[in-house]
Amino acid sequence: MTGLASIIDIVQNVNSTEFPIRQNINFFCEMTNGHGKCDVNVRMVKSDENDKVLFQQTRPIEFTDVKQVVSLALNLHGIVMPSPGEYRFQLYVDNKFLSERRITCRKVDMPQKDAQG
Repeated sequence: MTGLASIIDIVQNVNSTEFPIRQNINFFCEMTNGHGKCDVNVRMVKSDENDKVLFQQTRPIEFTDVKQVVSLALNLHGIVMPSPGEYRFQLYVDNKFLSERRITCRKVDMPQKDAQG
């Protein structure tokens, strides 16, 4: 409503009864101490497959002042997680690694229905 990005329901685990799964994920970060125009690259890698890149998106940003805080909010639709395991979202600026965040996907079984219910 305000036009400002906000963070609600930060997720560290994704549960699913079957794989592959397709997720819509909102990626948010804030950066400072930047200089001029930069390319920001967001990648999702599969940790147990030698950091195989499964998704990436690049966006230009611009710092008009070194003290400026630049927010980046991406609505990532249809991200495929092919199997249970650890995935990491990595942030690069002008091909320099800045940070990463881990998400764990877990296979879960549906609860058994009670014979009474």
